[in-house]
Amino acid sequence: MTAVLEVVREEHLFFVDSRTIADTVGFSLARALGVPTAERQVFVDHDPDPSAIRRALETLEATARERSTALGICHPLMASMEAVAAWLPAATKRGFEMVPVSAIVGR
Repeated sequence: MTAVLEVVREEHLFFVDSRTIADTVGFSLARALGVPTAERQVFVDHDPDPSAIRRALETLEATARERSTALGICHPLMASMEAVAAWLPAATKRGFEMVPVSAIVGR
């Protein structure tokens, strides 16, 4: 991980820790090495059932309200894309904005 993150730093890139394993070291190691980094808060389609995805999007919103930003990740599955597309207009009306990860790295 150190070798990868050193290249990320040298190339002036950033690192996103998807936190897909319990003992991840990516986020903390990136910070220690001075690499701009972010970590996901919600895995939107960990359960690919459409109702579970909708609940995860609600969690993402609640997390964003609490922290001022939240990073969610999902797979490029049709159910995920449809759920996000259905959720986004109402979320926007509630004051939420979808931004590129680069906008929240290091916040």
